[in-house]
Amino acid sequence: MAMSANAVKAVSTTAMAVSLIRSVHSHHAPDPLLHDAWSDVFVSSSMRKQVRRVLLPEMQRLGSASMDDYLQHHPSYAAIVMRERFTEDALFRTLDEDIEQYVLLGAGFDAFAWRYPSMMERLNLFEVDLPDTQQYKQERLETSGIRTPSNLHFVAADFTQSNLRQSLVSGGFNLDKKAFFSWLGVTLYLPRDVNIEMFRQFSNLAPAGGYLAFSYIDDCLLTGAEAGSAKWKAYQRVRAEVERAGEPWVCGFNPDTLPDLLEECGLTLLEDLDGYDLLERFGDGGDQCMLPAPFSRVALAKINPLH
Repeated sequence: MAMSANAVKAVSTTAMAVSLIRSVHSHHAPDPLLHDAWSDVFVSSSMRKQVRRVLLPEMQRLGSASMDDYLQHHPSYAAIVMRERFTEDALFRTLDEDIEQYVLLGAGFDAFAWRYPSMMERLNLFEVDLPDTQQYKQERLETSGIRTPSNLHFVAADFTQSNLRQSLVSGGFNLDKKAFFSWLGVTLYLPRDVNIEMFRQFSNLAPAGGYLAFSYIDDCLLTGAEAGSAKWKAYQRVRAEVERAGEPWVCGFNPDTLPDLLEECGLTLLEDLDGYDLLERFGDGGDQCMLPAPFSRVALAKINPLH
């Protein structure tokens, strides 16, 4: 059954904007850091209008020529592209450690299953997201005549309410096998206690061990400790947009205390990079708009096996 108008409105606007940003980079960068033009499939013309309504006040203030031009100069542009590149590079490095399951938490309109057909020959992929967003994505795939691989599993879950372990197992997840979890662009939308409980769950989700890549914002922005700084001004601009989309940012973490927090949850922090670190590692792909996002960070942690 096709989605109702109200259900379509409930589809994540920020997830659509993320997909559009990845596509803009793929189309415009001379040597893209990632190739992902799948917003052409996933984001319908009506959905582009929905994103545009959220961005329009800033587009008008800045005199942007188009939405693509605005997104390419957005404070989150580089962070969204580079966190994806960081995570996929980390996944590929760990495949020799018997990683057989890849879990996208807050998958949105990620297109890994179609961008990497050779990787899908060795991985079971689980996409976890809210029901409305998942249904919309599956309808767009069907309408476009795109086949869904048999080892791609859609798992509908609300992180604030669902039992993630139960949801994944019901979707075919194997607790006896190692897994790599990608949790990008999610922690900032969840209350702190929910995030910490999620961190604690990973050892139970992957008792054989594995890895977790996740992004977060520095909590000094939420407290106003850096009010007036360039980092704070960039954050304020994005904060206003996500609030207009009805998806406010509510949680950050302190990079200095994060290692101890993760250790208490059964995780060992391996890397924690800010926008400048990511630019130094990956370069800009010839894209002059790949400026460091001063408020966004991405981290990689090892999930310690349960004994």
